[in-house]
Amino acid sequence: MKPLLPLLALLSLLGDALAQSSATVRAVVRHRPDGSESTVITDREKGTAEEIITDSNRKVLKKTIYTLAPDGQYSGASYFDAAGALRYRESYTRDSLGRVAESKLFSPNGSPLGRRVYTYDAKGRAQVADYDAAERPIVQTASTPASSRSRTEPPIRKALPVK
Repeated sequence: MKPLLPLLALLSLLGDALAQSSATVRAVVRHRPDGSESTVITDREKGTAEEIITDSNRKVLKKTIYTLAPDGQYSGASYFDAAGALRYRESYTRDSLGRVAESKLFSPNGSPLGRRVYTYDAKGRAQVADYDAAERPIVQTASTPASSRSRTEPPIRKALPVK
């Protein structure tokens, strides 16, 4: 019975090490009704969460790499097309409750593309205002729950003529 004790101790240590190392990387796969998939791999050590959207044949449609702040919330994102080319980047500013207060968009070369400003009512519904790179208003949208905005769709719209 005594020879088993060192083995059990080793297995216990190994199990603890695996539990600690696996706690920093987490993968979540969501299957969609149309057969496509969303896979999010979060790596706390690297400070990233990578989302890959594939079609029903597992062909990559797009990829987003989110930057994680120390508190685990998204602080920015880089959006890539199916071929892996960077389309644009986004950075987030948060309010005192941790909600996104502003989102700024940048081209692959770092030029500003525009921004989205969020204000929240007492029920937590977001009202958004979009501005192009020249700070002209783009579109004022109706109040929607803050959680309804897709993380993978860019808030890029055509500028409205200034009156």
